[in-house]
Amino acid sequence: MLVGATLAGAVVLVGIVGGSFAYAGTVVPALLALLFAAIPLPALVGGVLLIDRLEPEPLPELALAFLWGAGGAIMLASTANGFGFTTLALSGVGAVDYMTATVVAPITEEVLKGALLLLYLRVRRHHLDSVTDGVMYAALVALGFAATENATYYLDAALTDGLGALGTVFVLRGLISPLAHPIFTSMTGIGVALAATRRGRAWAPPVGLVLAMGLHGLWNGLVGRGELTGRPDDSFTGLLLAYVVLFVVLIGLIAVLVVDRRRLVAQLRTHLAPYVLSGMLRPDEVEGLTTMRARKQVRAAQKARHGAAGERAARRFQQAATDLALLHRRVDADGRIPAGAETERQHLVTQLALARTEVSR
Repeated sequence: MLVGATLAGAVVLVGIVGGSFAYAGTVVPALLALLFAAIPLPALVGGVLLIDRLEPEPLPELALAFLWGAGGAIMLASTANGFGFTTLALSGVGAVDYMTATVVAPITEEVLKGALLLLYLRVRRHHLDSVTDGVMYAALVALGFAATENATYYLDAALTDGLGALGTVFVLRGLISPLAHPIFTSMTGIGVALAATRRGRAWAPPVGLVLAMGLHGLWNGLVGRGELTGRPDDSFTGLLLAYVVLFVVLIGLIAVLVVDRRRLVAQLRTHLAPYVLSGMLRPDEVEGLTTMRARKQVRAAQKARHGAAGERAARRFQQAATDLALLHRRVDADGRIPAGAETERQHLVTQLALARTEVSR
């Protein structure tokens, strides 16, 4: 599947470059479009990864999330949106562009972005340990989707109205509203994470998906209201309201992540308590795991004592202890011991003991 997503992304990018030859006879607009689409990505992707510093996810799965958004999801969504547009036009519905943007696109795009999250829920459930994980995977899918979508808008602007128009579209899409898609799809991510962390929450993914569609449709409807009515005042009012809604949802999302982090930290203490009683861990070692500041201080101390090797050992110790606590959390949430849980626990205990030996030297 990773190979498929990578190929899908490559096909989309080749299509963008090919489009520049077909319409303008030069590759320059396509290269500029790709460059402008890539400019915000390091900061955006880096910011998303920072929210999961407590328990970093596997790099291949993070890459797959981004590539699915940038390749497969947007290719299928473009096809579906085109079909929806044609269907609306043939049915005689008025304001076809507006209806496509506010009804068709939110449904097709959020379903396709969320498809990978639902797949992870089925085959990688053990990596969805918290709401934070769901939001992070959702945001990466959405950032990939937005990057390719933005590149197509930039290319169209450059080919239609020149490079000045490309700059204007870049400001509007790349700088002013880069978090729109991640915020929409985060609703699906939260729903998937809720279902993954506790049994009996099969309702959560569909509810999250509907919220994602609703926010997406509301945003598109407000932003495009001026074009629908032809009144400049409606354009300004719609855009202002759209940003107010997005800002309020963003603040709520940040609050959810903060609460989720605090709850996870408290659960680390709870689930590692038996290992303190058994003597495998000391109380101060557990406390050193429960805040990002404490973790950083432990790594810095080990680096000062043993150099880079000590810092790496401290990271392995922290990761093994965190994964061990989260394993116990999953077992408690499910109310049963999943297949392979004891084998995973023994592996983590071994890794923890080995890392602890290095850290305690």
